[in-house]
Amino acid sequence: MPGETEEEPEVHAAVGKGVDFLLRTQHANGSWGESTAGRGYEILADVPGSHHAFRVATSALCVMALRNSNIQEEAVENAIRRGLKYLIQNSCVKRPNSMELYNIWAFGYSLRCFSEALHAGTCPDMETSMRETVEKLVDTLKLYQDLDGGWGYYDFNVGSYRPSGGSASFTTATEVISLYAAKKVGIEVSEQMLQKALINLHRCRKENGSYLYAWNMRYWMSHPVNKIKGSVCRTSGCHLAQYLFNDRVSYQDLVKGVEDLIEHNRFCDIARKRPVPHETWYANSGYFYLYGHYYASMVFQQLNSEDQKRLWPSIKELILRLQEPDGSWWDYPLYGYGKYYGTAYAVLTLCWDRYGRGLYVKKAGEIQ
Repeated sequence: MPGETEEEPEVHAAVGKGVDFLLRTQHANGSWGESTAGRGYEILADVPGSHHAFRVATSALCVMALRNSNIQEEAVENAIRRGLKYLIQNSCVKRPNSMELYNIWAFGYSLRCFSEALHAGTCPDMETSMRETVEKLVDTLKLYQDLDGGWGYYDFNVGSYRPSGGSASFTTATEVISLYAAKKVGIEVSEQMLQKALINLHRCRKENGSYLYAWNMRYWMSHPVNKIKGSVCRTSGCHLAQYLFNDRVSYQDLVKGVEDLIEHNRFCDIARKRPVPHETWYANSGYFYLYGHYYASMVFQQLNSEDQKRLWPSIKELILRLQEPDGSWWDYPLYGYGKYYGTAYAVLTLCWDRYGRGLYVKKAGEIQ
């Protein structure tokens, strides 16, 4: 098992350092991340809503990383409990204006964090509160679903009460996978909402297996970000979201998505730590990198042992080489959040085989 066995002590050591970093940096209120910026350039993020969204999404990822690290220590258990309490109180984040919808990330990752905790029986004394919060989050996602069927983090069109359009394929995939987890723990999810999102993802998929960055880029199919080398960090998540719910993505598609990420890794690696989004080859952004490897690792749970053994060493090395001296990982300097969500993504990637404790494993012939 990666991260635990004697055969992979380097993974075990890296996960331990990552967990130590998260334990050292958790705030007293149970959250992670700061709104401070140590540079002159930052992306648009109005206060307070957008920063609340970043902090909640980051904290949810950190709690998931601690839970799935399988490190049985009192300090880890206490950090998980404080993190869950924070998320119960803060996950239903309001947007600061009609354009910025970063709270979509807070909804998706909080939903997944709670669903995983419920599935594993973590903090049973909080189960009622977690289920009530999950139900609220599912209802809120329905409200924030774009008219085109997906979810996006900006509304540049109308700025309406219900977003007017501009969903991103990978954002939609993130929400769909979280909704899958909610369904698996018995939460009612609107079939109409799901089908709209799945249709959106299917429409964003190109014949070569890559995905449009967003549905509104369908008129620019040949834009670099929509090509395989610009899509590799988003492809696995989009593939997995559809694979879990229908048969429009095959096993071979899942494998090829991971193979493409390994083969063309240099095109997303060049974007790491660069401050300006989409400034590099194929319009890749730094914040694609660890996100993309995390979703590729989720795909591993669907693969047979032969493909796991063949592909895992490459993904493992791509993550291990990037750990910082303080135990963290980061790929994009997003205010004071990058190190924390980056570390969470990396730990979850390295712990792929126990991630979710089977929650995301689709059985043969299963169609939701």
